[in-house]
Amino acid sequence: MMARVALGHSGRLLAASRPIVVAFALSLLAAVVRVGAPLLGSDRYRITVVLAGALWTAAFALYLVVYVPILVAPRVDGKPG
Repeated sequence: MMARVALGHSGRLLAASRPIVVAFALSLLAAVVRVGAPLLGSDRYRITVVLAGALWTAAFALYLVVYVPILVAPRVDGKPG
């Protein structure tokens, strides 16, 4: 939702770029790893939680790299806001 809203409010086309699709995939993978961690047993729980956190962090960092320049620049369509 943040990706779509940021594009719309900045006057850009509502289409996810390749890096953002990768960020979405990383975020989804982080959720799958985190939810599936208990199924692997208690001996692997810590590493799967760390892995899920690393995947989420990578996804959010990629989002920031792509969207900070969009959000701090003026609208591309010249409208106020």
